[in-house]
This record gives sequence, structure tokens and C-alpha cells, in this order.
Amino acid sequence: MKKKFFLMVIAVIMFVGIANVYALTTNDETSSSDPNSYKITDTATLTVQNVTESNPEAYFNAYKILDAYYNASTNVVSYEFTDDFQTFLDQSSSYQNFTVDDYFELTSGDITSGSTITTSTADKLMSNYATYIRTNDISGTLMTTNGTTRTATLEAGAYLVLPYTRFTSDVYAVMLGNLDVIASNGAWVVNNETIVAKKSDVSFTFNVGDESDVFVESDISGPLLSFSIGEKFPFELIGQVPQFPMNAINKTYTFAVFFTEEFNLESSLDSIVVKDGDTTLTTSPEGIVTNASGNRVATISIESNPDNFNEKVLIVEFNTDYLTGQEVTITGEASLTDQANIGKINSLDATLEYSNDPYSDETHYALGDAFIYTFGLNVLKYDAMDTTPLDTPLVNAVFDIYSDPELKNKVGTVTTGENGIGTFNGLKYGTYYLKETKAPTGYQLLDDSIEVEVGYMDDVETYSSAPPSFPLATAYAPNRKVGLLPVTGSTGIILFTCIGVLTVGSGVGLLVYYKKKKKKEQNIEVI
Repeated sequence: MKKKFFLMVIAVIMFVGIANVYALTTNDETSSSDPNSYKITDTATLTVQNVTESNPEAYFNAYKILDAYYNASTNVVSYEFTDDFQTFLDQSSSYQNFTVDDYFELTSGDITSGSTITTSTADKLMSNYATYIRTNDISGTLMTTNGTTRTATLEAGAYLVLPYTRFTSDVYAVMLGNLDVIASNGAWVVNNETIVAKKSDVSFTFNVGDESDVFVESDISGPLLSFSIGEKFPFELIGQVPQFPMNAINKTYTFAVFFTEEFNLESSLDSIVVKDGDTTLTTSPEGIVTNASGNRVATISIESNPDNFNEKVLIVEFNTDYLTGQEVTITGEASLTDQANIGKINSLDATLEYSNDPYSDETHYALGDAFIYTFGLNVLKYDAMDTTPLDTPLVNAVFDIYSDPELKNKVGTVTTGENGIGTFNGLKYGTYYLKETKAPTGYQLLDDSIEVEVGYMDDVETYSSAPPSFPLATAYAPNRKVGLLPVTGSTGIILFTCIGVLTVGSGVGLLVYYKKKKKKEQNIEVI
């Protein structure tokens, strides 16, 4: 008998340990339909997986929609809607006569997919309730954050899970978790539930120029780009389209590019190209973007920034109901103005504003920027006999600037001023060649061009914080006075040169003297 009793005890312990079985615990709250059924207070764990790990402040709340009740005399578990959920149903035109039996008959295969096409799905019902929660400030239970999961220990019943979207960059579909009660041989289990969250990982990319425009690669702040003032360069905005539920009250999806006084938008409204996936849409001169069916997919406008009227904003606002692809692309052209910073950063900024909570007016911003430089050069014109440059500054020397050593691609002209310095700004990073076309009065024109590199700095690729500033490149251009022989040696060479000149002069004089003497002698003989 002792042996049998011992084995029975072990069997019970194993059964309880494996199945997590226990007698139901209840409180004094009874069911509205059955006064002998009491609310079950036993708990289980609700888990949400697949939360973006890089967003640890994405807070999730669980909102109870079904309470579980137990009648001890009949040994039956039943369910009822919570007060908040019942109030929502009562004021809804679609669900006023909705019952618990109707709830359990809803299809829920796509419960976390965001599909809300018909009222026969749990997705549709929960999407409507999510909107009600947001607009009526319904309280929920905050779930615990742990990496890519969120967990909460909750009473038996059914729950809607929504993120607190102010801190989330992704768009999550509605999520439903059932902590249901299972009865077996007089024992009871409240089952744990795990939800794999379905979400749109919204991404935004802002591209400017191409590889040939990059002069410094950096992982710190992105590549540094360079253009000449007035040079047109392309820009491109690429966004992943979030999958909004059909009944969402907020489907904001809007791009903006901010053109400060350093930049010009070179594209007209109808020359801005908008693509839905691989399909190029049609843009009217008024900025109306339509698809092949004539539906307005987007609206393009150019507005003044209310905070800075010198700043123009290009805005592309989409109607996501008519987008069929998973990605949109916007391309246009811009340029630097003569207000651009020389040798310092010019930042062209862009944003994507989108609803990260389809059930409220909350929006999220994804940011993009491009760091663009333009450079300049100084020409120092001075007398070649100066011991240091600009001891004798020379005015009105004129140089043409070329971007090629063959001097075929002229990019500008610079003239020296009273201080002997001529400055030319707005050059793209690279090597340039200065050809003198007019020398200062009384001075010789330079025969050869002068090579100068702009935008170069020895340690530019080692910066570790803010993008660097670049000094103006300097081209030294000494000139010699008209009639002055080149000075190419020491004082000894100059002395020997003078002696050589005197010697040659003496020789020429003697030659002339002897020729005259010989002619005179010939004339005497004839007489």
C-alpha cells in the first residue's frame, strides 16, 4: 500500500509539473448572465515577438476585451465582454448586436496581418476598437520590454495589443491574444499565448548626386559631396510604403525637401518623376500625380517654410490607398546658389512623415540629409623680384580658369585686385588650371598655366566628429617686368653674363672697324 501511495503521489506531482494544472481561483465578481459564475483571476503570460530590437522604447499595451467566468456547480467556463469593449460595441453601427458567440465565430487567420477588408474578420473588429481606444483614452496594461519581445502576466481572457506609437518607427497591425481556459478531468489550465507581430518596417533613403560627386567617404555623417555653384545635381527620395489598415483614420505618408537660401530647386512640378514601384506615374503642370486609371496618387507642391520665408519646401503627399508597390521613388534636380558656404558644409535636408499609428493622429519622422561642399581659390599676383609674395602686389591681372590641362573646358575668370589677390568661389572639388590672359601694366604675360588643387586637405579622411572646413586653395603667380631677362642663377652667373655681353659687343665693333678700313684702302688703290 505504501508503495502504491508513493507512486500515486509521484504521478500527481509529475502531472501538475508538466501540465501546469491547478484549481481555478475566482473573485466575487459574477457574470451578468449567470449569478453563479464567478470571474476567473488565474493568470498566464501573453508574449509579443518580432518587435524591432533597435527601438527599445516601443511600449506595448494589452487591452482586455473578454473576461472569463467559472460556474463551480456546472463545472463550465464562460466569457463576457469587458465594460470598455461592450461600450464600444453599443455605440458602433456595425457591431451593436454583436455577441460573444459571434466573436468566437470570427475568422482570425490573418489576425496580425493588418487585413481589414470585411467585418467578418477579427482584424476589422480589433482595428475599429483600436481607433476607439485612441480617441477615448482607454487604459491598458503596459507590457514588459525584453529585447525583441514584450510580455505581460494577465488574467484569463482575450486581449488586444497595441504599441504606444509615439516611440515606434514601425507600423504595427492589430494583435489579438487569447489566454483561454482549458478544463480536463476536473483540473484547469490557463494557456499562455505568443503573438508574432506583423509590422511594416518603414525605411527612408535620401540620395544626392552620384559616386563621382563624393570626395570623402565617411561612416560618421555620410559621404561628403561637392558641386560647383550653379551646377545641377540630382536628388532622390526612396520610401518603403507602410501597410495601413483600410479603416485607418490616419494614413499620412508625405515627403519634404527643404531648400534653404544655399539651394535652388531646378525642377518644375511636372518634371519631378514619381514612381510607384517600377511604374512611372503621370505628373501634371499643377503637380497632380495620377496612375493609369486616373486616380490621384500624390500631390506635389512648393511652399514657403512658415518659420523661414527664405526657405522653400518641396512637398509630395501620397494617398496610399492607390499605391500598389512596396516602394515609392521621387527624383528631381537642385543646385547650389551664390549664397552657399565656401569650404564649409551646406546641408540639404529631407523628411518622410508617416502615421506610425493608423488609429490616432500620431505621426513619425524619418530624416535624411546630404552634406554638400563647394570650394574656391585665391590667385596671388606679385612682382617676381619680391623676396616674399605680395611685397609688390600687382593689380588687374586676368586669368581664365579651366578644369582640364588642355585648357578646353573654361569654368570662370578671375581678376586680381589692389592687394594683388583675385578670388574665385563656387568650384567643385578637383584640379584646375589658370591661364593668364592679361598681365599687369608693364609686366610680361605668363607663358605656362598654373595648376591648383581645390578642396584638398591632408587629414580630411580622419575627422571623427563634425564635418571639416576647408581653406581656399592658393595659386602663386609672379610676373616679370617687360624687358627684364629671367633671373635663373647666382650673382656669379649674372657677372659672367654681363662680361659675355660686353665681349660680344666689342667683337662686333672691331669687325665693323676693320671692314671700313679695308674698304678705304681699296678705294685708294683704284685712284
